[in-house]
Amino acid sequence: MPNVLPDKYPAPGWENQFDVEAARELLPDVDELVAHPRYGKAPAFCGEKLSRAAKFGIYQYQPAWILPASRISADKSKQNYSVVPRTEYFDVLCRCRDCRRWFIFFAKEQQYWFEELRFFVDSCCVHCPGCRHLRRQRHHEEQELASLQKETQPTPEQIHRLLELTISMWNRRFIRKRSLLDSTIRIASTHDPSNKLLEVVRELRRTLGAV
Repeated sequence: MPNVLPDKYPAPGWENQFDVEAARELLPDVDELVAHPRYGKAPAFCGEKLSRAAKFGIYQYQPAWILPASRISADKSKQNYSVVPRTEYFDVLCRCRDCRRWFIFFAKEQQYWFEELRFFVDSCCVHCPGCRHLRRQRHHEEQELASLQKETQPTPEQIHRLLELTISMWNRRFIRKRSLLDSTIRIASTHDPSNKLLEVVRELRRTLGAV
């Protein structure tokens, strides 16, 4: 697959504002990009000529990673901004802050962020779709774990889920504090008379040297 920059990128007249050759050496092929679940991984080139407003809008991004031919018009009346709105959206090549993989922050996704969700227009996506999914999953699991730990009279099913969740999150390093692991052990000790499930966590602590 070709580099994500098209052969004629940028349009004539922009050579002094984009270090195209340096960009080509750094950027990945399309196959190396993290796919978006809705938009895929390939840039969406519309082939339209850049308008004057579009050229101005490019300066709101980091120029070297913009794909100008992907532009779509913005509805400024729906945006949340302090001084300057965005007149256009462009596909933007980004590198994930967590996994360091490349991905495209699509113009269509920006339109949803800034016009439907009304995120501030100067916001930018810093995590790839895969890492964003993991972060959402972690957030939901942390909320569930906190809710289970607050139960004063947990059912056997809730105790089982508490232990299962704790072990899973510990293995993935979502839990790093020993106090959270101790809290689960204390709850299991109090409400699980058979101690069968409790032994799973104790074994985990012994294995990982968390004691």
